[in-house]
Amino acid sequence: MYHGKQREEDILADTLAVPLQPVRTFGKNGDGWHNLLIFGDNLQVMKSVLEMKKAGKLCNADGTPGVRLVYIDPPFATKQDFRGNEEQKGYQDKIAGARFIEFIRRRLILIREILSDDGSVYVHLDWRKTHYIRAVLDEVFGESRFQSQIAWQRHDPHNDAVTRYGRVHDILLWYSNCEQAVYNYAEITDSLSSRAQAEYNLAVTDSGEILTWSEDLTVPHRRFKLDDCTVKGVDKQRQFDWRGAKGSTKRVWPADSPDTMDRLARDGENFLKRCMRGIPPKPLLYLRDRTRGAKRCRVSFLDDREKAGQLAQDIWLNLGRMKGGSSYPTEKPEVLLDRIIRASSHPGDLVLDAFAGSGTALPVAEKLNRRWIGIDCGKLAIYTIQKRMLNLRAGIGNKGKPLKAKPFTL
Repeated sequence: MYHGKQREEDILADTLAVPLQPVRTFGKNGDGWHNLLIFGDNLQVMKSVLEMKKAGKLCNADGTPGVRLVYIDPPFATKQDFRGNEEQKGYQDKIAGARFIEFIRRRLILIREILSDDGSVYVHLDWRKTHYIRAVLDEVFGESRFQSQIAWQRHDPHNDAVTRYGRVHDILLWYSNCEQAVYNYAEITDSLSSRAQAEYNLAVTDSGEILTWSEDLTVPHRRFKLDDCTVKGVDKQRQFDWRGAKGSTKRVWPADSPDTMDRLARDGENFLKRCMRGIPPKPLLYLRDRTRGAKRCRVSFLDDREKAGQLAQDIWLNLGRMKGGSSYPTEKPEVLLDRIIRASSHPGDLVLDAFAGSGTALPVAEKLNRRWIGIDCGKLAIYTIQKRMLNLRAGIGNKGKPLKAKPFTL
């Protein structure tokens, strides 16, 4: 509890829904959906957006009511004024202490109500208030709805960190309206690191010979490694000894008997030595020492893994930088929002940015064929976003061919 904290029901009941008055529509297409760029206080605007949801006017591509993804990059309680590169007034970041916490909390309550049942919110913060706002998110959404805390390296290391460790990252807190939110993991894979590639230390040649891989190997071959073949489970029938090896109490063999494991290992070796002709057994097992069982005997090929990529982890190192020089202060790179939007929404879904600022989430949503709503109370923000949407390029990072934005209303 802190001074000024309101009850949730009072926030939802007392927040006024402001009428959204169209000023101008760009590329009008009749009566279909128009993306929305809204100039106003985001708390009141989100109450209006909530009314749209209740009226059935806010649905995702599959008909699910509500917004699938909300990204917010709110003030960080820095107690500063931010200006554009020509000294235009950007925004004030002067709210601090309990007022800041309640300012964010009220908006998170509205966001929760606006989201679809399987929707997600990403809250972008830095070292100053992340710990406070995570506690607020636990309260508003529930601790079980926490998905990830992501560290994004926002700029390169520098040499002025002589009184403390250099602060080079921001935090993204991902929460959802359910325990299993939309997550398109295959959309955001990374290339394998050299360390991960080095684990593939075996090779099978086109003649069926199995060797230790090295860079000097010149004959045609496929690199592979041996992974753990056991799977999570508590089936006692599959917790047997196999040639001296035994699954743990929480992991079991992929077959129901030692004889079946022997057959799988035999079939796997024959498949490799036949130059991988025919249909591979599942799982594909190979014992380097035929006389002993081993948990690490499941064949994993490097080329298959390279196609699938490395699944994204919660430290993001190569997703753009805050380099300055933008017409709007604190502009985030498009590649960062590209990952978030790909991961937590589908084409045709609704994406909302309630602190739109420079508007990075909106052109990225446009390029990824999502529908969008952007809200900000700053004139520079609205001007900057409008200009960005009218000067789009098809590629992430605003590169490539010109792209005409779908109709949007200011």
